[in-house]
Amino acid sequence: MATTVFVEREGNSRLRMANTLGRNIAKGELAVLGSIIGVALEDVPLGGVGAFHVEQGIVLRAAREDTDGAFAANGPVAFDAALGVFSAGGDVIVGQALEPIGAENVLRFAKYYKVEGE
Repeated sequence: MATTVFVEREGNSRLRMANTLGRNIAKGELAVLGSIIGVALEDVPLGGVGAFHVEQGIVLRAAREDTDGAFAANGPVAFDAALGVFSAGGDVIVGQALEPIGAENVLRFAKYYKVEGE
């Protein structure tokens, strides 16, 4: 017997997801929930459900102080959730650097939809 599903939404750039991080998530914070990478569109309490921007390829900016500062153009961008720091290497690849950190002292990177390799 075939299983029938109903397409609720197509082309989702935002999803409502449960906060399973073990702590509150602040509006504007990057969060890896399961294997989906999102940016919180609102404060999401522990165990609550909230809206996250999950679109592939959106360009994000992170302040130099939130990075290890060693990014090559078109290199990987990893995220250490425990430390809240972006780095050029690590297990959780969340995007691709668009250029080295320049005069603006920000990391510009294109966000992936899912953690690389999943």
